[in-house]
Formats: sequence, structure tokens, C-alpha cells
Amino acid sequence: MEAEPDGRGRRPTGMTRRDLALVAALVITLSLTGCSSATPVAVEDPTDEPTVATTPHWPADCGAHSGMNIDYAEDASGPPTREEAILAEAPGEGYRLVKVPPEPHRQPAWWIVDVETNEIYAQVTAWKGDNGWLVDSVEKCA
Repeated sequence: MEAEPDGRGRRPTGMTRRDLALVAALVITLSLTGCSSATPVAVEDPTDEPTVATTPHWPADCGAHSGMNIDYAEDASGPPTREEAILAEAPGEGYRLVKVPPEPHRQPAWWIVDVETNEIYAQVTAWKGDNGWLVDSVEKCA
């Protein structure tokens, strides 16, 4: 036997529709807050080299980032490994790769990190084409 609301629009629990709506709104808000992205934390280095204990960081004077997407011809060729393709974007020796923590609806990315300062030079994505690995996006300090 199902309980009927009393004549004043109350449920057997004593909650009105307004109360139920407020509870539902609170649950949704807390759920979305729990799903929001926080500051990324570095994960394992894909090259299996030891990682620095602190999280890589963008330079202190980096107030804005600029990005570019790269499009290739159908028969474009690249290095045989993702690491080689990404490190080709580094300005020289002394850089390592750190995988950026995954984010929903985002392609896997890597930071190119200065070994001495632990500063991020760029954030890069790459994909495996028919003829090797190709970098398809680069984000740097503007």
C-alpha cells in the first residue's frame, strides 16, 4: 500500500516538493564540484627515466599561453616513437617528458620539461600516423 500525501501537499516523510528540489539541487552541485578539474599533477615519465619529486610548473612569468594545431598531408612521415616526435619540439638538450594527467574529453598530452629548473617549456600532443608519430598540437607561454 502506497502512502498518499496529506491534504497540504506533504509527502509521508514531511518533505514538500520545494524541499525535494533543494535537496536535489544540493546533490547535483556537490556532484559537479567533485568532478571539477583541479590543478594537474604530473604522473610517470613515459621514458621511464626518474622523475623530479616536485610537479613540473609553467614559468612564473607565464601569464598567458598560446597554442597551435598542426595539420599534415596524408603521406606525412615522422619519427618511429612518440618521445622522439615530441622531444623534437624542445629547444635543445636537457629536456624530459612528463605525461599530463588525463582530463575528460582531452587527447593525451605530454609536458616538455627543463631537467634543471623543472619548468614546462611546452605541452604537446602527438598521434601515430601511417609513417610515424606526428605532433599535432603545441601549447607554450605567450
